[in-house]
Amino acid sequence: MSKVIAGKSLNTHYIPVSNALIRNSEIDDGTFRLICWMTSHTEGWEVNFIFIQKALGYGRDKLRKILKTAESQNYLVRRKIRTEAGLFDFEYHIFKDTNDAIAFRKSLPQAELTSDLFSGGGATRGVLTGGGSTGGGSTRGGESAP
Repeated sequence: MSKVIAGKSLNTHYIPVSNALIRNSEIDDGTFRLICWMTSHTEGWEVNFIFIQKALGYGRDKLRKILKTAESQNYLVRRKIRTEAGLFDFEYHIFKDTNDAIAFRKSLPQAELTSDLFSGGGATRGVLTGGGSTGGGSTRGGESAP
């Protein structure tokens, strides 16, 4: 099942947001909100698409568009994984800093990169924010992308 995982934050009661993210005219309000909302949680926090849709009031198509925008602007990295059942699935790692996202993408083996934008193929199914340990949120097996 696809999931979203929160990235690293400096403090628990607020998050610093870079001027580059705030001033990026290529992202819409929904993309900005998702990046800020996900990275406001503890690093490694995981959540599924349905949880995001309910928490932020997004429909399936809107969330799909937001994820594609975040990826095209280097705030999101799609990663191909294999589940415990041996099936392929995808994680989306969301970052509030493009340099962190690019470094994370470069650290992955080529076989785990699925983005049409950066490796020439792949589907869209799970979302993870940043990296690190997991905790919180909710997940369900067999859920498809928004």
